[in-house]
Amino acid sequence: MSVKLATQVLSQSMADGIKFYRESQCAGLGGSEETEEFTRLFNNCFDALNRKFSKEGIRENSNDLIVLQNTINFINAWEQNVKNGLISKDDFLTSNTADGLRLFFGTVRQASGPNDHPSTPTFIQIYKILSVYSILKPPTTGNCELLNTDVPKINVSERSKKIKVLKDLLDTCIEKGNIEVDSVFDDHNYYKASAVDCVVYYVCGYITRKLAKRYKCEECTTYFNSSTIASANPVAALTNIKSKGWLLHPNHNLFEFIRYIEDLFTQYCKYADVFELTVNHITENNKQFLFPCSLHKTDVMSDIITYYITMRMRQYSVFQNREQNKLSSKKKKLSKLVNT
Repeated sequence: MSVKLATQVLSQSMADGIKFYRESQCAGLGGSEETEEFTRLFNNCFDALNRKFSKEGIRENSNDLIVLQNTINFINAWEQNVKNGLISKDDFLTSNTADGLRLFFGTVRQASGPNDHPSTPTFIQIYKILSVYSILKPPTTGNCELLNTDVPKINVSERSKKIKVLKDLLDTCIEKGNIEVDSVFDDHNYYKASAVDCVVYYVCGYITRKLAKRYKCEECTTYFNSSTIASANPVAALTNIKSKGWLLHPNHNLFEFIRYIEDLFTQYCKYADVFELTVNHITENNKQFLFPCSLHKTDVMSDIITYYITMRMRQYSVFQNREQNKLSSKKKKLSKLVNT
C-alpha cells in the first residue's frame, strides 16, 4: 500500500469530484453519497493527525479531537454491524488488510525489544526508521537511449519578445474598433454545462484574482470585483463545491474569452508552436472581449492570453511526460524478456 496514493484517494478533492460528477449525472456514480461521506471522514482524520507545530496539536474540546472521536465511533459501529450480521465480513476489513496491520504492529513491537507496549514517541521513532528502510530499491534509470532526436521542443527563451508581439497585434485589433460580444463568441447552452466548462470557470476565478492584484485603476477594479457568493449558473457547480467562501465567480465576458482560448489550445496543443498558433488565430480573427478600461485593455488581454496558455502548456507537458514515463517503463520490462 502506498500512503501517498491513499491520501490522494481519500481526500477532500476526491469527495468533491464524486459529488460534482454525481450531480452531473455521470454514469456509475448514482447512489455514491455514502462513498463521498466515507472519503470526507478519513480525509478529516488524516488532517487531524497531520500536524507539524505544537500549537496545532490536539487539545481538549478541539475540532481535531471531535473528528478523531467520530472516526473511532464510525469504525466501531462498522465492526458491530459485522458482529450483528447486518453486513458480511467482506464488507469490513479484508483479511489482507487485517494481516498487514497485524504484521506491521508486530514488527514495531519486535523492534522495541522488551518494551512490547511502546509509547507514542517510541512508536513514531520506530515508524520513521521502518519507513526509510528498504531491502530492495528498484532502479530509477536504465540503459535505454533516445532514438528519435527530431522531436520538436518548446522554446521559452523568447517569451518577452512573443508577449511584445502579442501586445502589438492587440493594439492593431483595438484600433479597428470593438466588436459586440454576441457576435464574437459562439452560442453556448449553459443549461448543459460540461465538465470542461466548469473547470474553465473555476480557473477563471484564479485569473481574476491574479489580475485584480495587478491593475488598481477604478474601471479595472470594478470589472474584476467578482462575487464570492454561490452562483446558480450551471458552469459554477465545481466552484460552488470547492469554495469555502472565498473562491471568486468571474465576469461572464472573461469566462467566454478564456473558454474560447481553451478551444483554440485544444486544437493546437499537439504543435510545438502552440502559443504562436493560438495568438495568431485570436488576432487574425479579431476576437476580443468588452473591457471598460481603454488604458489597460491591451495589457489585460495580453496577460489573460499569456497566463492561460502558459498554464495549459505546463499541464499538458506534465501529462505527456507522465504518459511517456509509463510507456518507457513498459518497454524496459518488455526488453528484459528479449535475449540480446
